[in-house]
Amino acid sequence: GFTHERLNNYTLAIADFTSAITLKPESADAYAYRGYALQNINDMQAAEADFKQVITLDSSNINAYINLGEIERINRRYDVALEYLDKALQLNPEHDSEVLIYAIQGNIYIEQERFQDAVDILNKAVALDTNEEVTGLRLHRAAAYVGLNEYDLAKKDFQKWVVLHLDKDEQNPEELTL
Repeated sequence: GFTHERLNNYTLAIADFTSAITLKPESADAYAYRGYALQNINDMQAAEADFKQVITLDSSNINAYINLGEIERINRRYDVALEYLDKALQLNPEHDSEVLIYAIQGNIYIEQERFQDAVDILNKAVALDTNEEVTGLRLHRAAAYVGLNEYDLAKKDFQKWVVLHLDKDEQNPEELTL
């Protein structure tokens, strides 16, 4: 299943993880990996069922709560999404996925037009983020600043994001506008 998943062969990965579940139905990991594969083919209903089964089998699985939070965000069930994400933080606030949790929460707040809440939580994420080249936190925070009519702060975040994501010879962030 892992090989198929790494090669983006999600249908084959799902079949392999389903076989693993048949052989060992108490395996939270098998449900989790199948849930990831299902998410990747946008079968959110089946992915949600698998992640809920993970929690039934292992109520301390932080990643299951995070994935359920993201699925609920996509489905615009924001209160439920925030509950799952808060549970993930409660289980282990020092978990290496803390930045991801804050990012998802920030996106929820932006979608709800709660822009100050978005800025506050995204500030936490940016402060903890050690891999800015990969994350889009500053771009998300820029969107929240726009919602607050804080255009100078939005421009600074946007320019920083551009500097991190464009090739060095393409960059001149002072020329960029929102």
